[in-house]
Amino acid sequence: MAKRPAPVAQADVTRALKGVLAAGMPLERITGVRATKDGVEILFGEPGRAENASLNEWDEASR
Repeated sequence: MAKRPAPVAQADVTRALKGVLAAGMPLERITGVRATKDGVEILFGEPGRAENASLNEWDEASR
């Protein structure tokens, strides 16, 4: 099977993040990056919420 190019390159992600930071958005508000068929989406949220969103009751029990 032939190797096909990645739908989103690392340069696309870097360019999007640099643009968001240059626009004045604080790094703490960025909660993630999503690759779509149209390019890259930067996900925003409240600072500190990204960590807590992935935790569930079993995460606490296993610590």
